[in-house]
Amino acid sequence: PVIGTGIAGAAAALHLADAGLKVIVLTKAVDPHESNTNYAQGGIVAEGVKDSPELLARDILAASAHSAYPPAARVVATEGPRLVREVLVEKLGIPFDTDARGQIHRTREAAHSRRRIFHAKDATGRAIESGVVGALRAHKNVKLLTGQTAIDLITRSHHSRAAAALYEDNAVLGAYVFDETAGVVRRIFSPRVILATGGLGQVY
Repeated sequence: PVIGTGIAGAAAALHLADAGLKVIVLTKAVDPHESNTNYAQGGIVAEGVKDSPELLARDILAASAHSAYPPAARVVATEGPRLVREVLVEKLGIPFDTDARGQIHRTREAAHSRRRIFHAKDATGRAIESGVVGALRAHKNVKLLTGQTAIDLITRSHHSRAAAALYEDNAVLGAYVFDETAGVVRRIFSPRVILATGGLGQVY
């Protein structure tokens, strides 16, 4: 399962589903659009004019007051602009604002030194979330479940009856999920669980 229906969880689920895997996507919200992504206003970093990954990485670090993890900033700077173009623009057709020539309009924000921010009015997140949720609902390999609150991961050592299992290599076997409508806890078994539940103070 993928837990979370924001841009991270939805993008991961769509990538896996396109590869032929059956994916369950869970959200605690009744409306799957309800996520931090939905409320993001400004825009999303993409490729700029006369830009480079090195310059973008430097600007990401500056925008974070140098609290960002430099290797992660380099990955975002190298892979991010291409993925925005391929996934959000070409595949999902997110309606970013365009200029008089019909090209995507770019603006500057925060510490960015180039005009590289794609935006949709002042509700960019809403436009992105609408696109990714629509794609999840339409994909034959995705099962979208709402009103499902993840309680705990099912792991080999944590749920073993043998005390010595704590010393063995651990493995995720799925998740315990509370079904808000039925009022019951369900077990979803899977060898892989993706947590895309939002950035909570460096927990992940």
